[in-house]
This record gives sequence, C-alpha cells and structure tokens, in this order.
Amino acid sequence: MNLPLGLMLLDLFASCLVVAVLLRLSNRGGLARGPMLLGSIVFLLGMLPWGDQLARFSIWLHSLQSVAIHHLAPMLWMLALAGTERSEGERRSTRNRIPASAIVMLLVFALLSWVWMLPSLHTSLMHDAGLYMLMRWAMALSGLAMLTVFRKPKAVWQGENPAGYRFGRWINLSMSGPMLAWGVVMLAAPGLYSEAHMSTDHAMMMAALPEFLSLPIALDQRLGGVIFLLFGLGCLAMAYLPLLARVAEGVSPKRRRYSWPK
Repeated sequence: MNLPLGLMLLDLFASCLVVAVLLRLSNRGGLARGPMLLGSIVFLLGMLPWGDQLARFSIWLHSLQSVAIHHLAPMLWMLALAGTERSEGERRSTRNRIPASAIVMLLVFALLSWVWMLPSLHTSLMHDAGLYMLMRWAMALSGLAMLTVFRKPKAVWQGENPAGYRFGRWINLSMSGPMLAWGVVMLAAPGLYSEAHMSTDHAMMMAALPEFLSLPIALDQRLGGVIFLLFGLGCLAMAYLPLLARVAEGVSPKRRRYSWPK
C-alpha cells in the first residue's frame, strides 16, 4: 500500500520548505555555502516520498535513507555552522553549562537511530507506508534538532572551554555510535532480519523493486551493514576535520590538534 499522490506531494513540499528556510537562514548568517548546499541536496534525496516505495522493501536502501536524512545531511550542515564566528557576548553567556535539553536531544537522536532498524519495527514499517513516512520525518526532525544542540557547545569551543569540547565529542559519538553498532550487528548476525521476514514475504517485497535492486535477504542485510559501517567511520573521521574539531582560535598547527592553549 502506497500513499495517495496528494499526501506524497505535501510530503515533498514540506521537505522543500525545510531546505528553503535553512538556506535563507544560512545566507543571513554567512554560513559556508558548499556544505550547506550539499547537505540540503542529500536531505532532499533522502526525503523523496517516492524513495519510500523502494526503501520500504530493501534493508540496504532503508539503511542508506536513514544515513542520508539522519546523519549525513545534519553533519554537513554542522560543517557549515562550524565556520561561523560567535560574538563575545554569546561566548560568555554559554560559560561552562551545557543545557539539559541538549543532553536529552542527544539521547533521543541515538535512540531513534537504534529503533529505526529494529527487525520487529522494520517489518511493520515496510507494510505501512503511512507509518514509514512518520518515522522518516521523526528521523529528519531529530537530525535538524541536532543543529540547535551544536550551536551551544560551538560557542564554548570558541571560548576555549574544555566542557564544550567534550560535549562536542558526545555529539559526534551519538551520531556515529549507533551506525557503527548496527553495522557490526548486521554483519555479525546474518539471520537478524530473516527471523522477522519470512522468505516468501521477503520475496514478495523484493518483487516490488527493480531487478537490479532485488537481493537475497542475507546479502540485502550485509550490504546495509556495510553502509552503516562506512558512514559511521566517515562520521567519526569528520570530527577530526579542522572546522569541526577546532577547540579554540589561534591554536598553532604544530601543536596537537586537541591540546589547549596555555
């Protein structure tokens, strides 16, 4: 069962509206255009409602869609945010405190990353296009919320505060951790989804895909695991890029990247 065309168009319009607002705000804030545009393109591709008709019936496409809207797009937007400067007043206002709401948001983000791929829930989402769309939007909105979380500790990093730096590492861990964990589980337990999907059920769902996307369930799962591992490692590596990992302004490139100015 697929969504009505009108609802799919409304879904697409909402995704485009989110991107339009972000791009407008980025122009006003002087954010880096490259990461902002690339993140917006990745987000829109992952949010295409017609993509659900493929991702619902394939574990690896389901995994790729999750990575695109929940991890890769927000991380690219964070790269755009990382290049901006904060005023001295904003730096002082943050001080050593990390808002409790930011901690909650990190936990929700990591939890959704885990729940999204649970075999029992995966089966229900595959068969109900409406539930799948709602889950996709929950993933997208939690990814967008990470941008507001990122703004607070970023001010602390530029204020040479170790607490903000440590919190920044937790941000990256909450994004890369679930991907790496699921990648390992999906490769180590080849029958993970076969218990939730009967072979005939999987074959019927695969029949809805183009032939070149239709894979045996074991290979389908392994490919999904590889996608999570590759993007999880990539997400982890991005934390070490100068724009994201910069602890304080003016740190000498000859010193260790994470050392603190004395």
